[in-house]
Amino acid sequence: MNNKTILIILTILFSITISAFEITVNWTKGNQRINSITEKPAEIAIKMDSLQSIGDFYADFTVVEGKGKVLVERVYPNREGIIEARFKTSKKMENNIYMAKVYHKDNLVKVINFQIFGLDWMKIIFGIIGGLALFLFGMKFMSDGLQRVAGDRMRSIIATLTKNTFFSVIVGLFVTSIIQSSSATTVMIVGFVNAGLMTLAQSIGVIMGANIGTTVTAQLIAFKLTDYALPAIAIGVFMILFAKHSKYKNYGEVIFGFGLLFLGMTMMSATVHPLRSAPEIAEFFVNFSHNPLLAMLIGIIITVIVQSSSATVGLTIVLASQGLIDVYGAVPLIFGENIGTTITATFAALSSNRQGKRAALVHGLFNVIGVTYMMIGFYFVKIRGVPAYLRLVDWITPGNNLAGENLARYVANSHTIFNVCNTLIFLPFTGVIRRIVEKVIPLKEEDEIKESTKAKYLDENLLNNPSIALGQVKKEMKHMLETARESMKTATEIIVDNKDNKIDKVKFLERKTNYLQNIITQYIINISRGELFEKEADQIPVYIHSINDIERVGDQSINLIEYYQIRKEKGLKFSDEAIAEIKEMNRVLMEMITLVDSNMEKAYSVEDIEKCYILEERLNENERAFANNHINRMRKDVCDMGSNSVYADILNAYERAGDHIINIAQAISKHFEWSDV
Repeated sequence: MNNKTILIILTILFSITISAFEITVNWTKGNQRINSITEKPAEIAIKMDSLQSIGDFYADFTVVEGKGKVLVERVYPNREGIIEARFKTSKKMENNIYMAKVYHKDNLVKVINFQIFGLDWMKIIFGIIGGLALFLFGMKFMSDGLQRVAGDRMRSIIATLTKNTFFSVIVGLFVTSIIQSSSATTVMIVGFVNAGLMTLAQSIGVIMGANIGTTVTAQLIAFKLTDYALPAIAIGVFMILFAKHSKYKNYGEVIFGFGLLFLGMTMMSATVHPLRSAPEIAEFFVNFSHNPLLAMLIGIIITVIVQSSSATVGLTIVLASQGLIDVYGAVPLIFGENIGTTITATFAALSSNRQGKRAALVHGLFNVIGVTYMMIGFYFVKIRGVPAYLRLVDWITPGNNLAGENLARYVANSHTIFNVCNTLIFLPFTGVIRRIVEKVIPLKEEDEIKESTKAKYLDENLLNNPSIALGQVKKEMKHMLETARESMKTATEIIVDNKDNKIDKVKFLERKTNYLQNIITQYIINISRGELFEKEADQIPVYIHSINDIERVGDQSINLIEYYQIRKEKGLKFSDEAIAEIKEMNRVLMEMITLVDSNMEKAYSVEDIEKCYILEERLNENERAFANNHINRMRKDVCDMGSNSVYADILNAYERAGDHIINIAQAISKHFEWSDV
């Protein structure tokens, strides 16, 4: 037998020998705190025939990557055939790879690698939270600075260019792009709606535009301007400290905020970058791609916690650009963040007035419904196996995004495209949204000046009893008349005492009178739809005419304000005698209103009604006499020449208001019955 034959026989015998056992391990990848010993030992289990000796096996352990340590370099199996080993991770956050070489009778039979990523949880938490804090602080500086630079102009733009829904969207987009804060835009919108300068329908368009405008931040982040963070901070600090003009200090705040924003992004990126090598963390984010609904929920939760959609979108861009999530996980996160930002607004609106709650609900409906149909499409509307929305964003974004290229821009674009598409879809339905919001959150009492525009006495439950309901109408008319009286009284104070600070109060009271006119009229119409007695049916048109008369009294207060402003613009002076005559006109009118008000509900007093007629005639006489007196004063240069027209208009406003009051007095005297008036 030659040597070659012997070698073949030995090889066959060895193959038969080593084929009689099996080697398995309990884990090969995991995470562990830095500078710590693995809590769970690595176990190499050897299963073999009973004839084999377990002592013929051993394993040698070495460090292949990282600065970790092997506690025992050579380990033999225990009686159960298990080789146990523990490793110590390095002192910094990095990947540690340990190699185990398993031998049987000094023959290498298997090589196993164990990967352990050393996690520094303090560094991760502080890095992400600190980065987010810098990001948010930078956003605040940018927003505050830009608002101080352009805030007043933005308010002017909003107030003047929201005449239709399309322009409202453009205004919301433009303003939010400039001031970098959709919240600040919404606050202004709520203020305008409360002041009556903008309708709820117009505000819906602005909120839609603000949603698009706030995506500018994400687009800015995707430009990867992190290298300019520190220079921007330096320039901003220099301008804040040394600029003498407040305008340049504000610009300095904008630049400083810009730098802080990108410094925060840099800090978050540096913290997240090593986590790509952490197996369990990577697997956690992979779940986002496999479960879009989970990703959306995580996006909602994070945004509610952070209280800033811009910050969470920035974090999503960081995760995507560092390779922790792909487009299948990033886009649902963006969807969730769009819902999360509405929850933040909802929480903020809980302590606000009804208009604030309506604005928050508009924002909520807009985003929640939008995300809902987008998520349905994510699951069911696909093009060649890929969700259609991802295809759309991929088509717009340069690079092979679905394969992982240019993910930062892809995420930013997905945020923008979602809000643009959502706006285009909802734009034709702003009226529907408004009606839904008004139905869900009906207007109720708010103490803006003294009272709100809410009707105090009208109850829909009383419509089935017309007699009682009409009694409530009288109470509400009394409430409306008192509002008109306060409006005329305040307008007189402005003319007599030059109290410009009360002009807004007059405008509010007049708007309140208009609102009450509409709501009482609608209530009366609802009463008329029921079964009425003939007397009650005859009263319906008289009530409506009386309500219109009260509203026109309120209109005269606005006329008085306009005449006051004309006089002020032209620099026209009234003498003390002229002012005294205006006071007298107001006194007579107030007395008439008081008499009518006191007779509105109860059985009227003939004496009071007759006195109203006398007072109304006195107003007519005073108007003629005071107008002549003013002409004489101008001849004597006691009052400015050219003031006659304004003075005559002021007198006429009181006389016309008196005419409307006497119409109401007449209706009261005839028991609000049309056939007798």
